[in-house]
Amino acid sequence: SGAPAGVTASFSPTQISAPGSGSSVLTVAVSSSATAGTYTLTISANGGGVTQQTSVSLTVSIPGYTLSATPSAFSLPLGGSAPVQLSVNPVFGFNGTVTFTIGALPPGVSASFKGTVMTVSASASAPPGTYPITINGSSAGITPTPSVIVTVTVGFFILSSTSTSVTVVRGQNTTVTLHTSATGGFNAPLALAVKGLPSGVTATFSSITILNPVTGSVTLTLAAASSATAGTTTIDVVATSDGVSSTQPISLTVH
Repeated sequence: SGAPAGVTASFSPTQISAPGSGSSVLTVAVSSSATAGTYTLTISANGGGVTQQTSVSLTVSIPGYTLSATPSAFSLPLGGSAPVQLSVNPVFGFNGTVTFTIGALPPGVSASFKGTVMTVSASASAPPGTYPITINGSSAGITPTPSVIVTVTVGFFILSSTSTSVTVVRGQNTTVTLHTSATGGFNAPLALAVKGLPSGVTATFSSITILNPVTGSVTLTLAAASSATAGTTTIDVVATSDGVSSTQPISLTVH
C-alpha cells in the first residue's frame, strides 16, 4: 500500500510456502504519468492469522535535463559576432530531442542557431551596454521548459595617437604613443598592426596586444634605415578584435 498513481507493485512469488521462511522479489513499475516525489510503501505479509509489515521508501524521478552555455558571459564589439556552445545535460535517462529558442533580444543584437551553437551578433548601431539573453530548450513532455541565461556586453573601442604627424631621419628612429578607450564595457584584447610603411621603414610595438582596451597604452617605434625612401606618406595603425577594427592614420615624413 502507499503507492502513488502511476506506480504498480508485484511480487514473485506471491506466496511463501509453510513453514513461512523464504524470499520474494518485489518489482515496482513506474509509468510515464507518475508524479515525481518520495513515497513510503507499506509491505504486508499475512499467514496463520498473523500480519507483519515493513516499509520501503520509494523516490520517483522524472527524466529531464538542464542547459548550460559556454561562455556564460562575453563582450561583443559593434559589428562583431561570437559563438556560444549550448549543452544539454540529461538526468534520469532523458534521451529526447531538445529545440532551442531565444527570449527577447536588445536592440541591434541578433542570434541564430546551428545545432548546439548559438551565434550572437551586434550591429554597428547596437546601443552599448550589458544585457542578459535567455535561451530556452523545449522537449515534449518536459515542463517547465529548462533555460539558461548568458550575459553579453556590447561595446566598442577607439584607437588614438598623441601625434598624427611624425618625422624620422634616415638612420634614426622616432616614437609615438598610442592609447585606446572603450565604451559599453568592452574588454576584449586588441591586436595591433601597421599598414602602409614606406620602403626602408620598420615599425615595432612595445606590446603587440593591448589586454585592457579601457586604459590601453603602447609605444610605437618607427625606424628608418639609411636607404629608406625620403618623402611623406600616410601609415595606418590598426587595432583589431573579433574582426572589428579601429584605425589611427599617421602622417610619416622621412628625411
